[in-house]
Amino acid sequence: MLSAAPEAGLFFKGGLTTYSCGAKNRLLNIPEQQCKLVSGVSPDIAGMMAENVRKVYDSEIGMGITGFAALVPELGIVTKYAFASVVLNDRVQHRFNFMSTKATQAEVQIDFAAQLVLACADCLHDARIEIR
Repeated sequence: MLSAAPEAGLFFKGGLTTYSCGAKNRLLNIPEQQCKLVSGVSPDIAGMMAENVRKVYDSEIGMGITGFAALVPELGIVTKYAFASVVLNDRVQHRFNFMSTKATQAEVQIDFAAQLVLACADCLHDARIEIR
């Protein structure tokens, strides 16, 4: 979503997609056992993802989002939801909970991403942060 924007290179350094706890551990230093206890989905995991992706890209802002874009009845997942965090300069600024009623997994993922981008814009505006 961000990388598709015109002149994205002016504000977007990169992103990581980490579905499994193993990938979260290898790429974002998320403790694998802590991750597995919550199937990779919790406010704390989202916060660590945001903090560590900011470090990976040496950026001022980091965003992390993790959730379920599809129902998984065998795990008790009966709604589509996500947790997200925004980190500004080494400090978690905001945590968010998102829900979606979109039909397909792809639509839900786009919905969650859009909600995160809008929430991030709001928190930057509220914090009156000037990005270099």
